[in-house]
Amino acid sequence: MKNTISILCTGLLIILLYSCQEDEIFEDLEKESTNIKVDQLGEKLENPFSVVNMRKALDSLKVKNEQYRDKDFEVETTHLYLRFKPKDEQELNILEADSTLVLYSFPLDREIPESLTSYHDSSIPKNKPTFQYCAVPVTYDFPHDIKVKILEELYLPEEDQRTAARSSGNLLYDLEKEAFAITGNEFDKVKSGKNNTAARNASFTPSGRIRVWDDVIGSTTTTTRTFSHWEYYDCGDGDIPLAIGSVDTDLEESRGFGSMVKPIEPIELPGECKRAVYTYHSTNTPGSYIPIEGVKVRARRWFTTKSDLTDSNGDFNITHSFGGDVNYLIVWEHAFWDIRDGNLTQAYYNGPQKSNPWNLNIGGGKSLRFATIHRACHRYTFEDVDNLSRPILGGGSKLKINYNDGEGTGVNWGVEWQNVDFGTGLLPNIKIWRSSENLERDWFTNEIFSTTIHELAHTTHIQEMNWGTIDYGQVRPILYESWADAVEWYLTRKEYIERGEADYDDPTVRGFRNALADNKQWWNFNDSHEYTPIFIDLIDDYNQATQFEPTLPVDNSKPNENITGYWMQTIEDVVLKDAYGLTSLRSELKRT
Repeated sequence: MKNTISILCTGLLIILLYSCQEDEIFEDLEKESTNIKVDQLGEKLENPFSVVNMRKALDSLKVKNEQYRDKDFEVETTHLYLRFKPKDEQELNILEADSTLVLYSFPLDREIPESLTSYHDSSIPKNKPTFQYCAVPVTYDFPHDIKVKILEELYLPEEDQRTAARSSGNLLYDLEKEAFAITGNEFDKVKSGKNNTAARNASFTPSGRIRVWDDVIGSTTTTTRTFSHWEYYDCGDGDIPLAIGSVDTDLEESRGFGSMVKPIEPIELPGECKRAVYTYHSTNTPGSYIPIEGVKVRARRWFTTKSDLTDSNGDFNITHSFGGDVNYLIVWEHAFWDIRDGNLTQAYYNGPQKSNPWNLNIGGGKSLRFATIHRACHRYTFEDVDNLSRPILGGGSKLKINYNDGEGTGVNWGVEWQNVDFGTGLLPNIKIWRSSENLERDWFTNEIFSTTIHELAHTTHIQEMNWGTIDYGQVRPILYESWADAVEWYLTRKEYIERGEADYDDPTVRGFRNALADNKQWWNFNDSHEYTPIFIDLIDDYNQATQFEPTLPVDNSKPNENITGYWMQTIEDVVLKDAYGLTSLRSELKRT
C-alpha cells in the first residue's frame, strides 16, 4: 500500500480543478428515434370548464330540459387557472416546493403534441424560467410574492363538494356534456354500456407500465420478413392461405427493428391461384427493455391532475376515477432530483389522450437519456448501495440535473455553484451530455448511467465534508475524481450484476479490458493524472500490473499493487472527510 501511494505521489501531476469533465473516445454507434419540435403547441381550445361557459351551458340546459328549470343549483367558482412568472430559479424553486401546486410549463388549454419532451415559451429568454401553469382551489392562499395572473375562473364538477352539487348527479353530467358542446370540444366521457345510466356512471382509473431500453441487459431477437416469390397452385385445392408463415410485425419503431418488402403483383395465369412465399431472417441484438422504477406518471383531464410512481415492475396505478379521457404524462422529477432539458426547462414525456391503460417502451431520443439518468438517481437514492451516503441535498432542495443534447460527458458544479449566474442562466448541480467528442457517437445507456453515478458521487463527497464546499474545493483532483470513479465502478457494476449481467465490468473478461471499462484496470501512468484507480485498487482483488497481460512480464507502467480488503463505506465514512491530497490520504488509510 505504501509503495503504491508513493509511486502515485511521484508519478502523477496534481492540478486543482473544481469541476469534473471526463474526455474519452469510443467507437461509433448510432441509435436514435426522431424527436418532435418542441417550440410549437397545438391550437388553443375553448375552455368548457370556465365559469362563463359553464353558466352558458346551465342556461342552455334549462331551455332544453324541463327537469332542470327549477333546480336549486348555481355554477360557482371552484378553482382558478393560474400562470406564474418566476423571475429566476429561486422563485421557481419556491413554486416547486409548494406541494399544493401541480405545475406545467405549457398551457393546459392547448393541444399538446404527443412525445413532447419540454417546452419553453418563446416570449421568455432561454436563461430565465418559463411560465408555470396550474389550477388551484379558489381558497388557495398565495404565500409568496411571485408574479401571477389569473387566466380564468373554473368550475370543475368532479371537484365540487357542495351538497347541492353532490345531489345533482344527472345535472352535472349533462352540464359538462353541454359545456363541451357549446365550446366545440369532443365530449370525452368514458364509453360504457348501452343505456344512458351506464354512460353517466362510467369511469376508469389510469394505469400502465413504463419500460426503458438498456444497451447491455439481455438480448432481443427480431425477425425480418422479406417477400421471395409467388407460388402457383391448382385453385381446386381448397382454402387458400394468404401467405406461407407469419411474423409479428408489431415491433418497436424507436429501436428501428423489423421490415417487410412488399411483394410485386405478378401476372396471373388462367386457372391458377397464387400465394406469397417469404423468407425470414432473425437478428439477435444486445440489449432489452427493462422496467423503470420511481417514474412520476400524471393523468390529466383538462385541469384535474392525479399521479403515481411506477413500482419495481414499471407498473403504475393512479387511484382516482376519471369520467373521461386523460392525457398521460411523465414528469422526470422526484422528491430529491429534477431532470431538465437544458438549464431551466422541465423534462417531460407527453403521452396519449385516452381512457385505457398506457404501456410505454422508451427506446430512443432525449427520453431514453432522461430515463437512464433517472435510473441512476433512483439507484443511488433509494436502492441498495451497501450503506454509501445518499445524494440528498436536504432542506427541501432538489438536485438539478441538466441533460444536454450535445457532446461531452458529465460535470458537477458543486452544491453552492448553482446560485451563481454566469450570464447564461443559473447553473444546475449536474450536467450530462449525449455524445462523445465531435458527436462521433452517442453514449451507450450504461455509460449515461455510470456518468450520472459519477457526478452524484461528487455530491455525496461534499456531504461527507459536512457540506463544506470550500473544504471540497481544497481537495486535489486525484482524490475527488478518483473517488467518483470508484463509486461509478462500484454501483454501476452492482446494478448490472443484479440485473443478470454477472460478468459486467469484470477485468478478466475481454470485453471489459479496454478504455470502455469503469474498472480502470487499463490505466497506466501516462493516462489521466486525475481519473485514477487508486480507490478501486483498495477494494478489488485484481493486480493490473501482473494480471492484465498475464503472459507478459510485470507491466511497470501500471500500478503494481496487491492491496485489497478495504470497504467503500469505510473509505467514505472515515477517510474522505480528512483527505485532501495523497499525503493526507495515506495518513487516513493508516488509521483505518
